[in-house]
Amino acid sequence: MPIFQNQNLRQNLHIGKFVLPLVITIGSLLSSASFGSVPSSEKSAIHFKKVDSKEASKIRLSLLTGQNSVTNSISSSSLKTTDECEHFKSTLPKNYLQGYVAVPENSADPESAKIQVFYYGILREGKPAVVFYNGGPGSDSHGSFQLVSRQADYGKFSFIFIDQRGTGCSSQFPSEFSETTLKRLTHYGSKGIVLDSEAVRKKVLGAEGNWKIFGQSYGGKIVHKYLTMHTENLLSAHSHGFSVMSDGHEWMLLRIQSQTRVLEDYLKEYPGDAQLIKKIQSKISGDLCFTDGDLKVCGPKVVDGLVMYLGFRYTWPTMHSLITAMLDSEGNLVQNNLNRFVRQIVFGVYGNNYVAGSVIGMSDMSTGEPTFDFCAEPMKRLKERGQNPEAWTLNECRLLAGMTNEKWDPLLKAMIEDKSILDETTLDQVKMGLEKNPRLPFYLYAGALDVFVPQETFLEEVQFLGTRINYSLFPLSGHEGFYSEPQIWQDLARP
Repeated sequence: MPIFQNQNLRQNLHIGKFVLPLVITIGSLLSSASFGSVPSSEKSAIHFKKVDSKEASKIRLSLLTGQNSVTNSISSSSLKTTDECEHFKSTLPKNYLQGYVAVPENSADPESAKIQVFYYGILREGKPAVVFYNGGPGSDSHGSFQLVSRQADYGKFSFIFIDQRGTGCSSQFPSEFSETTLKRLTHYGSKGIVLDSEAVRKKVLGAEGNWKIFGQSYGGKIVHKYLTMHTENLLSAHSHGFSVMSDGHEWMLLRIQSQTRVLEDYLKEYPGDAQLIKKIQSKISGDLCFTDGDLKVCGPKVVDGLVMYLGFRYTWPTMHSLITAMLDSEGNLVQNNLNRFVRQIVFGVYGNNYVAGSVIGMSDMSTGEPTFDFCAEPMKRLKERGQNPEAWTLNECRLLAGMTNEKWDPLLKAMIEDKSILDETTLDQVKMGLEKNPRLPFYLYAGALDVFVPQETFLEEVQFLGTRINYSLFPLSGHEGFYSEPQIWQDLARP
């Protein structure tokens, strides 16, 4: 079986404009298709057809349903959101429930405009109910459903999935170019998702019904937020690949620092790849720019998108194949393969839902005050501590800080002056929530090979919550451990 045939293409955790992505197959990246013009030596820009969220979702779903070619998904005619949702709903098993709840976009104003939130799943008699939160924000639940539902222990539970507000078959993110749109997007973070979930819980399980909550990556953020709001309705809480720290800049520093640590392990298996990466970077001119709609990134920093493969142990062979495919036998850059990588990973993953992710990052993921550029302070601190992050073989911050949106960035940067948009989730809040339900078990999971939410970022939370937390560090997995680690499924089964 191909390494990635049954794996997620992408689960994202946006931190401002910063994204934690999952995987894509090397066969998909290197398949023949029209991915934009291939530049001659005289050209200085490559323009791609815009990768929108619907296309990204189609790529993810095509891989998860056993189709190995992303190209087929991209080159086919684009489906309207309603058509796409109707198709997805038609593929659900006949014994699955599905429906919508109407909720206020602004939870602080019950009279505000209503949005629709889609849910689906299966209730099995006598089996505990689990609601699963996928990573994001900006990704629908469909890929996670395909993945989770294939696990051996899935049949031991009742499972509910929710398309988080703004995604999938739920009402989409507002997108009109305006300051009003950005203000509206502040309502699409974890607090709104928790309240949406409560509406789903009451509709599916009844007002007195309880369930277990299980989240991965940004879904883990939702689990933490739930603990601060409605622990009385929970049987247990399970969070994988998400941590809370009091200093968001230090969190980001540990993230990019861990990428160098894990790269060292990767290079033990593929020792020649360090030189290949540097050679690829040397072949890309600093004034060669790539654009996707309003997004733009220039120069060799696009190669730092390879970091996405590091956080998932099973993607290392793909990372190696991709690196070798970017150079021909003479050591020349294979521009077609670089273009596909930039379009599908740099733009299709890192750049997906750029505006919504940036707003939710500022309002929902910042600590202390809204932050737009999460890399500037961590890079400064690393240099003050005697490190030279600019010289690292791979540094995700070079890519993240270098990706710009000329249209939206001025409005986004202006938002940081509005302190009222911040809806921080603190460890004090989590602890107080757990104290309200002393018998509620809280399970927190990390992977030693996770470079997106690395093990180092969990120490403060584990120490702060002490005996109120059940913490597990998996030594051989990364960001994918939420489905691959048997212990998580065993914990879910605990009464």
